[in-house]
Amino acid sequence: MKKIFFMMLSTLLLLGITPAAGVAQTTSIPYIGSDPELTLSSPWTVTHWDDVWDLTQGDLTLSYTIDMNGLNQPGNCATYDGSTLYAEVGLRGEGAGDFNPGPFNVYQGHCGGWMTSDDDTWNDKGDGLTESCVPKDSTQDLDDKHCLSASGGRGDRDYDVLLSDPDFVGPTRQDPWYPGDPTKVIGAYGSFNNVGIWWDRDGVDPWQSTTYANTLGIYHIVITYHAIDDGLGVMFATVNGLPQGFYADPANWDGTPEYIPAGLSFKGDMKHMQVFAGVWGPNNNDWGQLDKYGLTYFDYGSVTLSDMTVTGYLGTSDPLVADFFGTPTDISDDNVTVQFTDATHGGMPPYTYAWDFGDGSTSTEQNPTHTYGIPGEFTVTLTVTPFRCVPKTITKTFPGTGTPGYWMNHPEAWPVEGITIGGKLYTNAHAIALMKKSTTTDVTYILFQALVAAKLNVLIGNDPSCIEGTIAEADAWMTAYPVGSKVKAGGKNSPWRTGEPLYLKLDSYNNGLDCAPSRDLIAG
Repeated sequence: MKKIFFMMLSTLLLLGITPAAGVAQTTSIPYIGSDPELTLSSPWTVTHWDDVWDLTQGDLTLSYTIDMNGLNQPGNCATYDGSTLYAEVGLRGEGAGDFNPGPFNVYQGHCGGWMTSDDDTWNDKGDGLTESCVPKDSTQDLDDKHCLSASGGRGDRDYDVLLSDPDFVGPTRQDPWYPGDPTKVIGAYGSFNNVGIWWDRDGVDPWQSTTYANTLGIYHIVITYHAIDDGLGVMFATVNGLPQGFYADPANWDGTPEYIPAGLSFKGDMKHMQVFAGVWGPNNNDWGQLDKYGLTYFDYGSVTLSDMTVTGYLGTSDPLVADFFGTPTDISDDNVTVQFTDATHGGMPPYTYAWDFGDGSTSTEQNPTHTYGIPGEFTVTLTVTPFRCVPKTITKTFPGTGTPGYWMNHPEAWPVEGITIGGKLYTNAHAIALMKKSTTTDVTYILFQALVAAKLNVLIGNDPSCIEGTIAEADAWMTAYPVGSKVKAGGKNSPWRTGEPLYLKLDSYNNGLDCAPSRDLIAG
């Protein structure tokens, strides 16, 4: 039933018939023109475009031309190491990497879908044993391959309906590439042993049909993406106007591969997709061979992209951002208990959590509580994995807050060379001198002390969530009443009536009574 559904959907999409998109309007954006083009060179070049596309509003079409004449297989058939440059162009989840964005070698991936293009240039007189080089000769056959992908390292296995190796659908028969070897048998449609479609660049390959021969290494590719739901999609492609698919070996093997047009399902956050492009070239070369040919590295060349246009429905940016804060809930002479609160947002929930509290303890709760019994700084790491796409990790070190007295007596601990209070920049030495002034007749010195300490406590990494608003208000107060302006505490019209509540909040934070513990408690 599923096979029938996907075949029907494939036919509709290839005919240009797509589901209704509601009131949303399509947008068409040219990312790359014909001048200038975009060249992606080995061993590593990646890029992406910032627009966010929402596939749940309707289908997206990505079209581009790729020129593969710049690809290079160094050496000759005798020295060729079986490696090639891989180029990827397609969609990945917002904020993910620009090459193999999903988990490696996972069926249907987890973070998008793309077209992988690579090549194979050495062939032995048409016997198919390209990488084996038996016998070793210098006959070169330029073949290019285009294969829809959802996870790096899988190749054609993403078309494998049984997800196993070996697997067989229908009768088995001898692999024609290995005659007489009883261990080399092949399954039928949908097996692990499918061979993706190859395009013959120069007409040398005797196994390739004329339909896919003499391409001159230039291919116009159109990928159509369709969201089945928020987390699952399917993509179809044409290469030079022909439906992309793979070769399968039918049960009635007659010496000619049978071409099967097919799309590919993929997983990801369908509401937040971005276009990416990249190439990777091997860097694990045989140094003996490099020395032999006087090379410092094997140059696998480049590909050139042009005439790239994306048509679909623009979405809104909402990348996954992992975050948290910790609040001390129980403080004693022997330990500190901290309530950690998840502040993650964006991406595609539900999330899963992996906490490392820095003392050998871990948790998978969303908002765990942890007690520290060993004095010292503690570093907490949270890794958040969304329902789709890649995890994000954040690490925070909790050094604890210091009072004004601590900062006055430990100038070496200041993380900055100067500090701005009330819009004025003070050197460390000047600020410390002002903090030591008498507060008896001028309360501006009291707020100055507390505000300097609070800002320094935040700068060294303490949680600012409960104090950042107060810091901004205190800064504004000290702009109106600079330190040394002789503000007195008494009187119903004294500015201190608004300044004192700010001081009390800053003092509470500096003493470790709010969202960050005192450094005295942490240090023991």
